[in-house]
Amino acid sequence: MKNHLTFLLLGCIAALSAQNLPNYKFDEFENIPCPFDSTVNIGTYKHWLIYQTLDDTWNGPVDSSQCISLSSTPAEGILLTGTDLDRPFFVRAKFTDNTKILLQKNMLYTAFAYEHFSYNEVELEYGLDCPGNLCSGLIVGIEVPDSTGTATAMRWYTDVPDTTTNAVYFETCVPTEYFENNYLREYIIKIKVAPGTEPDQKIRLYRAIFNDYNGTNYLREVIAPANSFADTSFRVYIHEIGEITNPWNGENYLMLYSDVPQWPSSAHPSFVEGRPEINTPDPQTIDLLLYSGQILVPQPFTFLRGALVEGSDSVRHRVNLINDGGDICLGGPIDFVVGGGTGYIHHDGHLDFRNRSACMMFENGGSLEVAQNAHLQYGYGGIGILALRPGSTIHLAKGSSLLIDNLLWLQGMPTARFPDHQIYMELNPGSTLVFGDHASIINNLSQYPDTRLNIYMNGGTLDDSRLSQASRNLINRIYPTPQTTFAENIKVLQNPTDRMIRLEYVAADNHLVSSVLFDLNGRKIGERQFMVDLGLNYIQYDMEDLPAGVYILQVKTHLGNVALKLAKATN
Repeated sequence: MKNHLTFLLLGCIAALSAQNLPNYKFDEFENIPCPFDSTVNIGTYKHWLIYQTLDDTWNGPVDSSQCISLSSTPAEGILLTGTDLDRPFFVRAKFTDNTKILLQKNMLYTAFAYEHFSYNEVELEYGLDCPGNLCSGLIVGIEVPDSTGTATAMRWYTDVPDTTTNAVYFETCVPTEYFENNYLREYIIKIKVAPGTEPDQKIRLYRAIFNDYNGTNYLREVIAPANSFADTSFRVYIHEIGEITNPWNGENYLMLYSDVPQWPSSAHPSFVEGRPEINTPDPQTIDLLLYSGQILVPQPFTFLRGALVEGSDSVRHRVNLINDGGDICLGGPIDFVVGGGTGYIHHDGHLDFRNRSACMMFENGGSLEVAQNAHLQYGYGGIGILALRPGSTIHLAKGSSLLIDNLLWLQGMPTARFPDHQIYMELNPGSTLVFGDHASIINNLSQYPDTRLNIYMNGGTLDDSRLSQASRNLINRIYPTPQTTFAENIKVLQNPTDRMIRLEYVAADNHLVSSVLFDLNGRKIGERQFMVDLGLNYIQYDMEDLPAGVYILQVKTHLGNVALKLAKATN
């Protein structure tokens, strides 16, 4: 899907403190010789470079045959006549070693890019099917010291706009780290116009903003006060246990390194740990709640887990991160690991993947849970990864649904605690698992090539129709085993009832079921025929309009028949 760009300055920007880029309004212009052909003069934005490359990546070989210019009236925008319309072009801030911007350490920043129409509507192509896994979007590079401390490394953050909705701007979250030297080193807008765009159309840039929020609050550890215990768990809100740096802004939280680690990497992660205020020798459950309007962003390679229980070097408390309407943002190619008995429980809100490789990884007993009657869309347009390792699972409560629209990565790497390399989940009555148009499943890098997602089909709904055959082959449906006789495979639930009779039937294959309802005098009340699928099926009969009393339901299939006594309670 292509999206219209009508980029407007949102009111929320007023709450951000200034860290503006040079010429961030794109209202300063200059005439210069074309960088690739000095015989040609072009109009351009001061402090920015506009160009195309031969391989369609921002840092690829520059196409020196293209001199892209602004309109003769610069405020009208970039002339598309100077571009190859079949390829993207880039608008890149001219940072040098002397002009790169020093950022505050341990700070949450947000990057925006806005455009709007000039004369004609211009549609862009979004999605991942372009070089660099980005057709149109935002690329931000943060320079930090490298692992030796003698050179530098880059952390990359992107916004790949959702192809399923009409995005009106590019935006991503950018956390800085504990280093004294964090620099904004690259800020690049990538633009790929849709097929059918006319050469006389223009694109006018409106804003390029890189700002920190008015203070970033910190989550260093999850310590549950004794009085927060309720029923079976401790329940704490993030604003109750977070470190508030600005009382006027208690909505944005950065998960900090628990201490200054070795150079942050997948080999050297850090952990925000949860425990009761008074530690106990037996494992406790701590629920950390994120409510509407709150944002949680982890620093790179910072994970959430339970702390060790009192007196143990292996047993940990359980920490559940419960989303009650907040936004968990992953803007870089970062793993957010949920393990050690930790769970992510979704009631409402968003898992906001801004980078194709942004990943939530569930391992060592970690679980992805969707609460009763809740819906979670995990990923949009193929952006982001759901990684499952042995011992992890997906749990869908009654009435819940999970739509996976990105990559499901099955990592069959067993451990001493979880020696089975397979991944398991249950799909119970009233729950739904759907794979979207951009979903796929892989199991590469697994130690065992037969690693599958094994789903116990206990009455829920699985829709994998939009997956490729190769992806579908990585799902193993496990159906309940039918009993020897037909009568043993069918039973009545909710009997007696005042309205609805429900049957549970374990079918040995797909087949036709015939049923006839009689009263005790042998008079036929009604009959039905329906198809059942292999495995567990639930069949409902509406008896609301029938008088109270006892009825006989005869059920017949090619496997046998049975007579069931049904009781209708008083109206």
